[in-house]
Amino acid sequence: MAGRASTSPQADARRLPRAGDWVRATLHFHLTGPFPVTAEIVDIYGATLPASVDIQMIAAEYNLTEAHSTHAELEAGALDPDILSHVRRGEREDLRQLPFITIDGETARDFDDAIHVEQNGSGFILWVAIADVSHYVSEGGAIDREARARGTSVYFPERAFHMLPRALSENLCSLRPNEPRLALVARIEIDRSGKRSSSTLLEAVIESRRRATYNEIQEEWESRKPEWPLLRHFELFQLLRKARTSRGSIDFDLPEAEILVQPDGEVTSIFQRPRMDAHRLIEEFMIAANEAVTAWIMEREWPFIFRIHEEPSETSLQGFQSLAATVGVRFTLEQAGTQRIMADIIRRLEGHPAQDLLNMAFLRSMKQAVYSAAHSGHYGLASRAYTHFTSPIRRYPDLVVHRLLRNALRVEKKKAPPLKRDALEKLQDKLDETAEHCSYRERLAADAEREAVRLKQVRAMHARLGDDFTGKIIGFSKGGMFIQVENPFSEGMVRAESIVDDIYEFDEERMIFRGRRKKRAFKIGQTLRVRALKADLETRQVDFGLI
Repeated sequence: MAGRASTSPQADARRLPRAGDWVRATLHFHLTGPFPVTAEIVDIYGATLPASVDIQMIAAEYNLTEAHSTHAELEAGALDPDILSHVRRGEREDLRQLPFITIDGETARDFDDAIHVEQNGSGFILWVAIADVSHYVSEGGAIDREARARGTSVYFPERAFHMLPRALSENLCSLRPNEPRLALVARIEIDRSGKRSSSTLLEAVIESRRRATYNEIQEEWESRKPEWPLLRHFELFQLLRKARTSRGSIDFDLPEAEILVQPDGEVTSIFQRPRMDAHRLIEEFMIAANEAVTAWIMEREWPFIFRIHEEPSETSLQGFQSLAATVGVRFTLEQAGTQRIMADIIRRLEGHPAQDLLNMAFLRSMKQAVYSAAHSGHYGLASRAYTHFTSPIRRYPDLVVHRLLRNALRVEKKKAPPLKRDALEKLQDKLDETAEHCSYRERLAADAEREAVRLKQVRAMHARLGDDFTGKIIGFSKGGMFIQVENPFSEGMVRAESIVDDIYEFDEERMIFRGRRKKRAFKIGQTLRVRALKADLETRQVDFGLI
């Protein structure tokens, strides 16, 4: 872990730390002796923490490991790369004739989902191919044990801590263009109203024809020609989106930071990640696939891992109702109990000065989505049954879902005997434990990623101390106002005591920051000119001052 040295031995400064130095230390815990905990200093960084150790600091805080064990690496290196033999032996459907494409970000290195859309007489056929990690990762093996322990990949600005060794995530299980790959494929028939009419699950070999990026596809969509081959993809996307909206699915459009860094970890730029129709298309197709495979396995009454999201409590909705009313958005608790009305309220917030604040407040009012071996609906998506099927490269629950789907397929095709009652009960208990563990690991990874982003934002602002910015008020507390600036895309606080023309107080009922004497008031969404005063790497906080 990284931290500040608190003692300063008078010795060689090149070897021993001084007070205020940043150091990396290993903690030792003792059952006996004068000190229950001692620290062994491993590295001394000096008074300034270099950006190159940011990732180590966050990893140490959350006990995350980047490297895979020798056993897992050896196991991955020994995997059979012969893909086409599965077709020759008749073990897999040969779908290489279908023009699948992958659509990802510019910097993506693993491609775990590919799509293709066809039109038929009644509507569309959506093909979603997901890299078949379950074929390579045997349950109980070295790779599997590590993958389960990690639960998920963790994505930092510098690089990712992958759940699987790179031999899998960036090679055998990456749907790279013009290379045959094993995949689990959902074939989904969708009618002209956007409703799923049937779905089929296939163990297959596919070959992606193109590695496309979101920006490329967005540009092609905006300048589309009648003969553009992806035109039907967007037609289906719009149908699915309309159908999901009509059933009450809630679409949060929360701002996210896109961070570019140099090899040494220093920030090059931070900007708000654009959310384009190209992103939404992939999201919509993945949701459709997740719902289709869930319905498929539920028809067979097979044990499963679901992705569930419970309804918010009345108490939490009351809190959101009160906050919304302060900025002029009003609804009754009776309306709040109707999901479609709440979804419509969230949609109507688009462009509202308090949109980000209210979206985040409503998100916090809801319970977290989790994994569960017990079936339940997904409130946010207004889905009766849902799972995570589309990313077994980076999420362990998806890998388990793939195994369950393949086992059910084999039983159905009489390639494997059906499970007996005691085996089913043991499997159910195991899935309960796996779901709970993976939910915990997911929350841990999300916290680590959020802290890494915050650290880089503070670094970017540290380089701009004294500079002036146009900022937007995005929230209040008793201590001051929270300000968001666009470039670098980051947040900070104007502290109440730093505003010297009056004594300011937070009026929570009216959601404003008001001066006692002059009655000057600051409101959500208001733009201000601010100056960067302080960027503290230790607390990961930025202080602004009003100009």
